[in-house]
Formats: sequence, C-alpha cells, structure tokens
Amino acid sequence: MHEVIAEDSRYANAQLGGADIYATLSNGHSVRGHLWRCGMPDAPRLLLLPGFTEFCEKYAHVMARAVSLGFDCLAIDWPGQGRSGHLGRKAVAVHCDKFDNHIHALEALITEADWQDAPMHLLAHSMGGHLALRAAHYFGPRILSLALSAPMILPTPKPVRGVLWLARMLKLCGLSRSHVPFTSVPELETATSFVPSNQLTTDPAGFAWQTHWFKTQPDLRRYGATVGWVYAAYHSALKTVLRPSYLAAITAPAVLFQPEDEQVVDKEAIATAAKHLPQGVCVPIAKARHELLNETPQIDAQMWTELTRFWRAQGLSLTA
Repeated sequence: MHEVIAEDSRYANAQLGGADIYATLSNGHSVRGHLWRCGMPDAPRLLLLPGFTEFCEKYAHVMARAVSLGFDCLAIDWPGQGRSGHLGRKAVAVHCDKFDNHIHALEALITEADWQDAPMHLLAHSMGGHLALRAAHYFGPRILSLALSAPMILPTPKPVRGVLWLARMLKLCGLSRSHVPFTSVPELETATSFVPSNQLTTDPAGFAWQTHWFKTQPDLRRYGATVGWVYAAYHSALKTVLRPSYLAAITAPAVLFQPEDEQVVDKEAIATAAKHLPQGVCVPIAKARHELLNETPQIDAQMWTELTRFWRAQGLSLTA
C-alpha cells in the first residue's frame, strides 16, 4: 500500500466489510453492489451512489464511517464501472446509452437487497449526485433525504446543446461506444502520480487512495467517457436536473456540497439546483476540490460534521 495511505488513519485499514450482491438486468448483464449492515435492528438505510468511473472499493472508508454511525449501507457499481462489467469499445472506457438504464439498474439492486419497500437516505458523489436527483424523482417519498458531494448537475464543456448535437452526430457515425475523440488514456504511472495541480483533491493521501486500486486491482480501472456517455449525460441534464420544475417535484431535504475550487463539474449549476429544490441548501466548502470525501483531514472533518448535522436534522439517532 502507498505509504501516504498507510500513514493516514482514514485509509490505513479501510476495506469493505459487508458482502457483494449482484442483480441481473433485463438485458442479461449483471450489476454489482456491496451491502454492509451495521447489525442493529431497524437501522436507517443509506444508499451510496458513486461517481463517474468509480467502484465500491473506493468508498470503503465512507461506508465504514456510515456503518459506525448506525446505517445499513448499500453501494453500487454502475453498469460499465467496477465489477459491473465493461460496456465501451475499450475496456477502460465508460459507456452508457442513457441514464435511464442506471436508474433501472439501481432499482434492480435495491430489490436484490430486499430494500424495495424501504425508505432510504441517499449519499452521492459527482455523477452519482445527478443520478441521486433522478432517483429521488423516480422513487418519490421513499427517498427521505439527499446528501450530494459535488453533484454533476452538468459537466463543464459548453454550450450544452452544441455538445449534445456533436455527440449525436458522432453517434450516427457509429462511434457511440468509442472514447470521445482525442481522448488519451494516461499510462498507469502517470495516472497514479500526485501532482499538486490535479483537478481532484489537494490531499496526497486522498489522491493515492483513489488511484492505488489501479495497481492492486487493475480490472477496476476506468478512464474517459464514450461518445454515448456524453450524449446520455447532456440529454439527461436537459430533460431532468436543469429544469426547475423537475427539481421542484423533489420534496426530500437535500444538502448540496459545492467545492470552492471545483474544476470537474459545473460549479454554479450546483448552487442553482439547490435553489430550485423545495428543501435544498448549498453548502460551499472552502479550499476544496472535486473529491470532497477524499480531501485533507480538515475538509474531511468538516464534511462529516455537516453530514451528521444534516442527518440528525432528519430525526436520525446516530451512534457517534
């Protein structure tokens, strides 16, 4: 293990402590999740939705913290990510035809976990935040609250309709499952080397935690979106989370964490979305980049203080 991870108590002994579960989808593919129960009766359920390219292992430290607070926790590897298989033309490419498929995969996994009739709280990051808003709209009152870390209301390239038009043209050319043109997959050594100017986190240990998996379990590595994913993401944004009326129908309490130095998703769209959610609030996090749950110990402590305050405000009796 990377020495900066070993020296950080958040990561040194972090590992998944529950059990993997798999659900079979209507197309014959399977989707993987990880279910970690806290062992207490009638525990609240927390559904953890990772971001683009991510996988359950990356969230071992987050799940461990949530379980210690008294949650039963279920995380998902989105279709085409982690142990839910490869859907792009190249194994590392992340592909989907439409984000509806992600919601249906989530529904199948929830049913496999026997949570299909249960109320749930959502904790989500980046693309997972986009899908959390869609899940809240889809599942309705079963979603009791949403805590969204740097949610991808919209990716950064603009103009939105111009990107969507270009992606549609490339799809018509048969490139849907191919990487976006001019995508260059970095060598492993480059991808796992901390550079202070990186877009993800200011913390070397937080960066190492995310990338050491590529060496220890290389099948988990994904890099870059396909043309189809880009089309799906922008189409979903225009039809759902960029519409005030869509967000206004989501009545669950929601906290949206906005990194001050956000460089991966549209920063202003986070604050705008919070304004349109009936019970939404935007919480800026100073000196932070995109990976709020893998930032410096100070930012990490702030995040967990805000999260526990938010969950207690929903009436949860947390154990720590």
